[in-house]
Amino acid sequence: MSSDEVAAPISSSSYSSSSGSSSRSSNSSYSSSKSSIDDINESDVEPPKKRIPTYGDRCEAYWKAYVNPYVWTSMPVIVVIGILFWCLGFIPNYEKCMLSQSIFAIIGGVLLGAIPAVQKFYHHPKVYPGVAFSKQQFMRLAVLLYGFRVKLEDIAEVGWGGAISAILMVIVSFLLCTLLGFLLKVPGGLTGIIGCGFSICGIAAILSAASLYNAESSQISLACVFVIVGGFLDIIIYPSLYSIKEKLGFTEKSFGVTAGISIKEIAHTVSVGLSCSPEVSKYAMIVKMFKVLLMPFLLIALGFILPLIQKCQEKKRGIQQEKMSTYEKCTAFWGKVSIPYFAFLFILMTIINSYTNISQKAHDILNEIIIVSLSASMFCVGLTTDLRELARGTTWRVFLLGIIMYLWVFGFSWFLDHFLQNI
Repeated sequence: MSSDEVAAPISSSSYSSSSGSSSRSSNSSYSSSKSSIDDINESDVEPPKKRIPTYGDRCEAYWKAYVNPYVWTSMPVIVVIGILFWCLGFIPNYEKCMLSQSIFAIIGGVLLGAIPAVQKFYHHPKVYPGVAFSKQQFMRLAVLLYGFRVKLEDIAEVGWGGAISAILMVIVSFLLCTLLGFLLKVPGGLTGIIGCGFSICGIAAILSAASLYNAESSQISLACVFVIVGGFLDIIIYPSLYSIKEKLGFTEKSFGVTAGISIKEIAHTVSVGLSCSPEVSKYAMIVKMFKVLLMPFLLIALGFILPLIQKCQEKKRGIQQEKMSTYEKCTAFWGKVSIPYFAFLFILMTIINSYTNISQKAHDILNEIIIVSLSASMFCVGLTTDLRELARGTTWRVFLLGIIMYLWVFGFSWFLDHFLQNI
C-alpha cells in the first residue's frame, strides 16, 4: 500500500475529528454565549425606572379638567339646581327654620343619590366630570368670595387664642388618630387620611394626604364618607346648639371660633355659619381658613417622616430599596404635596375688602352668589355620597375609630375655647 493511500484515510479521519471537535467547540461556545446573554437579560439589565409624577403633571391634569367639554355641558345643570335651592330663601319666614339652603341641598343630593337610576346616571362618563368639577370648584368659589365678608380687624379680633386653638386641634387630633389606629390595628394608610380629614379640612386634606400614604381608592372613599357623615351631623347639631348658646356659656365670637375649629369641611363651616348668624359665620370662617393654611405644613412634615418610616420597615423585612437621586426625591415629594391656593386667595379678598370701599349692594350680590355656589357644591357632595360604601367597607375597628375621632374633635374644640378664650 502506497503512502498516499495510507495518508488519505488518516487525513480524512483527522479532518473529520478536527471538524467534529471544532463544531462541538463552536456549539459549546454558542451555548455558553447564549447562557451568558440569558444571564445578562435576567440579572444584569436594570428594569426601566418608573416615571415619577411631578407637580407639572398635576397642573396638567387640573387644566384638562377645565377644558373637558363634558364638564361644561353638565355644569350648567348643577348651577340651575343651586339656583333652585337658593330660591328657598323667598319662602315667607324661611329664616326661622335655622337651616341654610346648602343644608337642604346636601339632603336633597343624598336622597337623590340613593336612587339606583340616578346613581347610574351621574356616573355616566359624560355626566360625572361635571359633577366632580362642580363639587370642588363651586366650594372654592364660595370660599374665595367669602373673603369679601371678612376684614383684617376681624382676624385680629380672633386673637392668639383662636390661632393656638387651631394649631392644637390639628396636631393633637392627628397624633391621637394615629395612636388609636395603631392600637385598633387599622391599616396605616386609612388611619393617616382619616386623621388628616378630621384634624384639618375634610376631603381636601384626605385627597392631599392620600398620595403620601399610598392609600387605596376604597380607603379614600371610606375616609371621605366618614367626613361627610360627620359634617352632616355638624350642620344639624350646631344650629340647634346656637339657640341655647348663652346657657352653654358661649358668645357669638366664641361659638363661631368653636365651630370653625371643630367642623371638618369648609362647605359645612359656611353652611353652619349661614344657619346661625353673620357674626358666627365670620369668626368660624376665619379660624377655618387658618386651619386650612396649616395643611401644607402638615403635608410637608409627613413628606419627610413617612419615607423614613417606610425605609425602616423595608430594612426590617430585608427589602432592597430603589436608589433615587436628590432631584428625583425632590420631584416625587413636591409631586405629592398639595398647596391650598384658594386659602391664600381668601386672604387676598380679605385684604381687598379691608382697604377698598365696596358698597352694601355689592356685598348683598356677592352673598347671594355665595349661597348659589355653596348650594350647588353641597348638592354634588350629597349626590356623590354613597352611604352603602360606609356599610360595606367599615369594620368595627374603623367604625370605632371614626366615632371616637368625631366625639374627640367635638369635645376638644369646646375645651380649647373655654381654656384659651382669654388669650
